[in-house]
Amino acid sequence: GRSAVPIRLSCGGSGERHSSGKPSLGMQCRCGRPCAIVAVVVSAVMHAAVVTAGRMSTQALHRTLPLPVQHWMRDSGALGVAVDVATLASVGATIPAQPAILTSLVRATREAELSVSYGPLAQHRVDIFHSRTPPGSGEGAAPPVVLFVHGGAWGSGSRLIYRLAGHRLHLDALTEAGCTVAVVGYRRYPRADIPAQVDDIERVVEWAAQRWPRSDVHIVGHSSGAHVSVSAALRRAQRGQAPLCASVVGVAGVYDIARHYEFEARRGVHEVSPMKPAAGSFEGFAAASPALQAQSMGAQAAALLPHVALIHGTKDSTVPHASSMQMARALRSVGAPSVCVRVLEDAGHADLILELSGLMEARSRKDLAAEEGWDAEAGDGEGEVRSMHTLEAIREALLLASSSQGARAGARGSQPGGRTSAGEQTDGVAMMRSRL
Repeated sequence: GRSAVPIRLSCGGSGERHSSGKPSLGMQCRCGRPCAIVAVVVSAVMHAAVVTAGRMSTQALHRTLPLPVQHWMRDSGALGVAVDVATLASVGATIPAQPAILTSLVRATREAELSVSYGPLAQHRVDIFHSRTPPGSGEGAAPPVVLFVHGGAWGSGSRLIYRLAGHRLHLDALTEAGCTVAVVGYRRYPRADIPAQVDDIERVVEWAAQRWPRSDVHIVGHSSGAHVSVSAALRRAQRGQAPLCASVVGVAGVYDIARHYEFEARRGVHEVSPMKPAAGSFEGFAAASPALQAQSMGAQAAALLPHVALIHGTKDSTVPHASSMQMARALRSVGAPSVCVRVLEDAGHADLILELSGLMEARSRKDLAAEEGWDAEAGDGEGEVRSMHTLEAIREALLLASSSQGARAGARGSQPGGRTSAGEQTDGVAMMRSRL
């Protein structure tokens, strides 16, 4: 019953068809026969196929293939291709039950400006969904720009696979003013290790800041995409450079490579996973772990970080939600200016991205961050239990980023040599709140 669009089924009785968006056991089709149970079963099977396809394939490879073959698949890029094909196939399998998925993909492709270059390499491309008010047009504050950085265990994923997520963010994340969304392509293992992938994220942020100079730039990354996005923000702060983005939103991210390697070993996917070689083997784990890098930051560097929002689900069996809690505590320990955590009840690793893509009905879930030890002292609300779905959590992160950025800029403006007055920044924050 979680289908994002009505499920169309034939009952086999009269040959007529009917729609059932959220079937109940008492529903009857036109021929008078109860078939809601069938609808529920089909919806559950389709959802399970999408969620478990990648996990089952990697675990099966570990169990059945000799170690040298696993390493060859991982290091040649064959595994990444296989995972991408399996992902597309699992999405395609849902189309007979949910034909609106194909319609949405066609619409997203038609509305996007595809394969826009942000760098010299073939992988340096973005697909752009432009806001209704183009950034940089007219006067006053321009609509924000969101860079969506996909995941894929550092070795798979593509702009095509995540085009629906970008389109959904474009349509729903900012309902009044809209926003421009760019789905980011970047190098993956074996073409690039983790430091080179972080280079690509830094490059695309710089490109976006130059292309849309009057717009706030936000980064939303999922899984390994969250890892390289947070790493890029930390790296820039550690160099003593002011942030080019207003916020980084990490969704179900990995932030401690050594700890996650132990978790992968327990799952039986540590040898076929690209993470270890992409990080430079064991010697590179600490340098590739933003949770550890944050702990070594000085106060001046931490003050240069953008707003950081971390979103995770309690039923994530791919990346435990303790990863986001660890990252948040590391940022808090060094005085990062603005950190937000959302721990969504009963959400799995794939659930968040499926909801974001419209492949699964957006479900309002309790935010259990306070119960997980993230309290009001951490600057994250008053400890009350709230409910939200993935898009709401991202939308809130953008609002908090705009508020914190305005407060920080106002403080700079009140100091000698400050570029902006506090009053001007307050007006800017009020304008952003009205847009959000």
